[in-house]
Amino acid sequence: MKNIKSIILLVLMCFSLIFPGYSETYITASELRKSEKEMLNLINIERGKKGVSKLIFNKDLYRIAMEHNRKMASEDLLAHNFPEYKKLDQRMIDMNLYFVAAGENIAFSNVYPSDYIHDGFVKSPSHFENIIDEKFWHCGIAILETDRGFYITQEFADIMSHVSDRTAEVEIEDFIEKNLIFTNKIVNEKLRRIYKGKLKDISMALLKKGSAGKIPMELKGFDLFTIQSNKIGEIKKYISAANIIKKYNSFAIGITFGRSEKYPGGVFSIAFLLKKAFTNYGDSLEEIEAEIIKKLNKKIRETRGRVFKYDKNLSQIAEKAVTAYFKGDNSLSRSRRYSILAYQSSDPYEIPEEHMGFFFTNKKKRSIGIKILRPEEKSIPVNYYLIVFVFRN
Repeated sequence: MKNIKSIILLVLMCFSLIFPGYSETYITASELRKSEKEMLNLINIERGKKGVSKLIFNKDLYRIAMEHNRKMASEDLLAHNFPEYKKLDQRMIDMNLYFVAAGENIAFSNVYPSDYIHDGFVKSPSHFENIIDEKFWHCGIAILETDRGFYITQEFADIMSHVSDRTAEVEIEDFIEKNLIFTNKIVNEKLRRIYKGKLKDISMALLKKGSAGKIPMELKGFDLFTIQSNKIGEIKKYISAANIIKKYNSFAIGITFGRSEKYPGGVFSIAFLLKKAFTNYGDSLEEIEAEIIKKLNKKIRETRGRVFKYDKNLSQIAEKAVTAYFKGDNSLSRSRRYSILAYQSSDPYEIPEEHMGFFFTNKKKRSIGIKILRPEEKSIPVNYYLIVFVFRN
C-alpha cells in the first residue's frame, strides 16, 4: 500500500484587545447590526490590499460570536476560554459546522464607533494576522452592548462546503475519468461494483483509527492509495501531482467523511484502488500453456532432471481447480490424489522462482496438467492470469 497522504489544515488563532475610553448611551440593535456589517467591509478592504479573497458572512459564525460575547459579559472578563466552557472548535462542532481552519478576535471597548475598534485590531499584529489570513473564507462578527461597554467577537473560518460522502465521490470520480483512458469500461464498472464496499471499510478505518489496517487479500493484485484531506481541491491536486492516474486504466474509490479526534473539523478519508493496464499477450490460452511447459522443461533440463509430459486428464482437473480457486474455493488443494500449485502472475510466461521447488518434489511422476484463466476476458476486474499446475500423487 502506498503511503498515506494527509492534507489537513486545522488552525485556531485567537486574540483579544481592550479599548479604554468613556461610556456612551445605549445604541439600538439595528445600529449594532449596521456596525457589524461595516466592520466586515473594513476587514475586506484590508484583505483587498493584500490581494486576499473577501470574507463571506456566515450566520452560524455570527451566532457563535454573539454567544461568546454573552459569556464574556456574564463573567465580566475578556477571554477566549473559561473553566468548563467549550473552546472555539467545540463551539463550531456544536453548531454542526465542518471546517478546515478557525480563528477568533475579541475586544472590549467603552467607545462605540466600529472604525475605532477596527483600527485597534489592524494595529495589533496578532489580530491583523487573522484579518488578512488567506486560510479564512467566512466570518461572523457580533457586537454586544452592556452597561459597562461593548464586547466584540470576530469569528473567522474556512467552512467546508462538501460534507457528503456521495457528493465528494461523484466529483472525484468525474475528475479521474476525465484524466484516465479506459481500455475496458465494463471492467472499470465491475471493479467499482465489486470492491467499493471493501474500499469504504478501508476509508472508515482510516478515519477512525488513522490507519487503513490490514488490506484484504483480494486487493493485493492492485495498487492501493489512501489519502486524508478536508479540501476536495487539494485531493485533486494530489492526484494530478502524483500522476497516479496516468499509469492505470481503471479504478474504484471508497470515501468516508466525518470527524475524528485528530480532525475535529471534519476530514475526507479516501481509499483509491487502481488497476494498471492489463498486458494481453494475444496468444490463445492453449498456446500460452504449451509455451509454459516448454519453458519449464528447459529449466529442468538445465538441472539434468526428467522433463514433464502434458497430460490431458490432469489438465481437466486443473481446469476445475482454476475455476474453483477464482471463486475462492481451494478444497482441491487438500486432495490426497493430486498435488496442486496455483498462483497469479501478470506475465504468464514467467514461472516465479519461489514456485520452482514444486516441480522437483516428485521425481517419479512426470505427467502434468496445466490450465490458465484470464479473468479480464470475462470482464472480471483483476490484473493477472491465474495459473494452475496439477500432478498425480
